[in-house]
Amino acid sequence: MNVKKTTYLIFKPWHNKCNHNFSISLGGQLLIQTNATRFLGVHINEHLTWKDHISYLCKQISKSIGMLFRSRFCQSSKTKVTCSLIYPHVTYCNSTWSSTYITNLYSFYCLQKRAVRTITNSDLIVHSATLFSKLGVLDIYQINTF
Repeated sequence: MNVKKTTYLIFKPWHNKCNHNFSISLGGQLLIQTNATRFLGVHINEHLTWKDHISYLCKQISKSIGMLFRSRFCQSSKTKVTCSLIYPHVTYCNSTWSSTYITNLYSFYCLQKRAVRTITNSDLIVHSATLFSKLGVLDIYQINTF
């Protein structure tokens, strides 16, 4: 018999060190408190900092960049942009998780720049802003503004 553990999450400020000494039950089943959870594909922690979700996205985008790098000589840059596996990660629930601090989004932005350079087979010395405009792709900061 497979027993599913049900959890709950209490949102609080990161500087709040309150200890909760109570238990919650639902339908006679005891709920377990957790610090982070995944809801509809978005990783949420108790402080709503979105660091967990952004690190998850960075791992997924790194895998996609690896696939783009392996296929850099087999496909045109137009095909790579249209078939890209990165854009859905950037846009899904973007208005929610991208409202975090700009410094939290910097690692994500660096991966976007690496992906654009991989798609266009460019060197590191080429400025990424020209590559974004050449491909007609918005970076994470431009998507937030849009």
